[in-house]
This record gives sequence, structure tokens and C-alpha cells, in this order.
Amino acid sequence: MDYLTHVKKSLKILTFDGKVVEEISNTPEATKYGILTLALVGVAYAIGNLNIINVLFMPFFFLIGFFVGYSIYHFLAKFIFGGKATGEQYFRVLSNASVAEWVAAIPILGPIISTFIVSLWLIIVNIYVLEKVHKLSWIKAIIVGLIPLIILGILISGVVLWQLGVTDSRGTGGYVGVTATGFGAIKPLSWTFTASSTANDEFMLINGEGAKIGLNTISFSGSDCNFDFTPNMLVRAGYVYSDSDAWCSGTVGKPYKITVTINYNKTVGGITQQKTSMGTITGKFE
Repeated sequence: MDYLTHVKKSLKILTFDGKVVEEISNTPEATKYGILTLALVGVAYAIGNLNIINVLFMPFFFLIGFFVGYSIYHFLAKFIFGGKATGEQYFRVLSNASVAEWVAAIPILGPIISTFIVSLWLIIVNIYVLEKVHKLSWIKAIIVGLIPLIILGILISGVVLWQLGVTDSRGTGGYVGVTATGFGAIKPLSWTFTASSTANDEFMLINGEGAKIGLNTISFSGSDCNFDFTPNMLVRAGYVYSDSDAWCSGTVGKPYKITVTINYNKTVGGITQQKTSMGTITGKFE
């Protein structure tokens, strides 16, 4: 069977044609055709993104990404839920079903359609393939088809929340509930506040602006705190600024909530911008 005829048959996988699924899973030459289809998906994305240089690299990266995802699904189906298919049988069907992603070759819109519409359809197709090829029950097929996506969604949500500062639980005090919320690119990385107005407490910031900044002022409010900050401190992109001249007074074990205002300047291309990052840190006095 020539490749073009095979592609036409592969399209029937997308319409849940059980006979075609069974046939392709047991056709040895479908393995090499599946690899070729995946490589062409990478080419399609490069064309759709108007980045011709990536035509040389995207097939390679797409193949790696597919093999990682495919291996996870096959491992769960075969060794956790008792699937019957060999790795090659499952690969043949799933890889050739990726022909749907050739739509990515449409300039600009193609990659968007493939990522947000075609990918959702392929999730459903994968569940169908798990049921047909691995001989899983529908419930097991749905579980296998969705577990990796749920885990990925949780990880992505965690990263997003961390970037927003919502779940930032760092702090040298190590208390559960130590948080930093509301900050911009310049945010607290670590801090310790002891219940003594004479202590020199450590306060650390990280520069996430992507460029060198000059710290002008750092002020605390909302608690009995002070910060003997030395202005005009330069901090390189991605670097940490640490100062042990912060102090607060309170009671050991009692919670605190401090509003921190960070005024700084950022210079890019000879243009200096005055910026402010403000948020709230919470925790308990040591």
C-alpha cells in the first residue's frame, strides 16, 4: 500500500472506524508510515508558524514529545490496567491518527486550530483506540486517557499559581502558611521575622524583570515593622537581593500580615522606567 492510500485510510481512525483501527494496528508497514506522519506534523507546525528554519528541527522534537506521551499511555494501559496490545500495535494506530494535526500547516491559524481543537478530538480518539486495541473497558479507557492530562493540568496550575505568588510557601522560618501574594516581577523569595524589635531579620527578593534593576525603596506596613534599607542597590536579572536590616516586633507563634512596597527602576535600551511591585507576605513570628 502506498503512503497516500494509507493516509486516506488513517483518516477513518478519526471517525471511529473499528475495522480500520484493527487493520492498521496489525499492519507492519503502518509503523514506518506512522513515524513519517508524525515527522510531517512537525513540518506542518513549522510552516503554520511561518518559521521555515524550524522545518529541520520540529519533526525531531515532535517525535520525541509523541514518544514520551505515547509511552505513558501504553504503560498505564498495559501494565496497570491489563491492556492486551503490544507497544507497536498501539503506536501504529495512535501515530497515524496524528494525520489530523496536518491542519497546523495553515499559516497562523493552523497551529491554533491543531492545538486547541484537533488535540481535544485526538484525546477522544485515543480513548477509543485504548478500548479497541488494548481491549480495555470503556471506564478503564477513559481513566487511562484522562489521568496524564489531569496530572499535567494540576502541574501547570501549580506553576501558574506559584508565578502569581498565591502558593509561595517559601520562607526561612519554614512555617506552613507562609505566603507571598500580589507581587509583580520583583517578589519576596525568603524572609524570617523574629518576635523581637532588636533582631536583624533576613529579607530576600528575586529579580524577575529580565533586566538589571535599581532598588529605590522598600517599605513595610500593616505590622510593627521597619526596614533600614540602603537605596540605589543594583540587582542583575534573575539574581537575589538579601538584606538583614529588617525587623518586626510581635509574639512568638502569632501570625503576621505585612504589606511590602518595592519601588525600583528598570533601564532597557537607554530608557529608564520607574516601577512598583506591591503585595502581602504572611507567616508566624519565630
